Amino acid sequence: ATNTGGTTTRKCKLQIKAIKPKFTFKNPPVATYLEPYETEAQLTGSQPIVLDVKGLPKGLSYDYDSFDEVVKFYGTPTEGGKFSVKMTASNVQGKGSKSAKIVVNFPPEIQDITIPEAWTGKSYTLKFKAEGTKKILWSIASGDLPVGLSLKASNGQIKGKPMEGGNFPLLIAATNSYGSDTKSIDLVVNSTPPKISTSSLKKGK
Repeated sequence: ATNTGGTTTRKCKLQIKAIKPKFTFKNPPVATYLEPYETEAQLTGSQPIVLDVKGLPKGLSYDYDSFDEVVKFYGTPTEGGKFSVKMTASNVQGKGSKSAKIVVNFPPEIQDITIPEAWTGKSYTLKFKAEGTKKILWSIASGDLPVGLSLKASNGQIKGKPMEGGNFPLLIAATNSYGSDTKSIDLVVNSTPPKISTSSLKKGK
């Protein structure tokens, strides 16, 4: 300090408190299977910061730019579904964490199921299942169902009473806005044997 009487000096210690890591990550945009994807989260706090990210879908990576205080997620997802992503950052002051969900839309994948045999004139139900982003529509890409059976497009269910026997090769298709999948099956319809009624016979003498 200085005045007309002279100048004096005094040493002092300036202490800057470290700031704990903090994330800002709004709902990330929806990704699409096998299409390039990019989003980012903000990560502030005193450096150096050690960052760990778990739960990303396959095909996505991340980088942390400490100068811009941004975590960048990028890549091309090679799997679909809903993924719970957890980010954890730590420095000398402590830890900060943030969870988010990344949704990857993807085409249907028809699951394997056992195809039971049918009988003519008997009620029959067969339902297909598929992983994939909704809404999934079902159809028969090739082949014909036996008379009496039909496929419901909205849920993949074959239902009814077949009126003819035989072996029916079918190609089942599942389709949504992101692609389609097919599966070949053989639907066997057995002919129901006729009922034989017996009448009471008189005993011979």
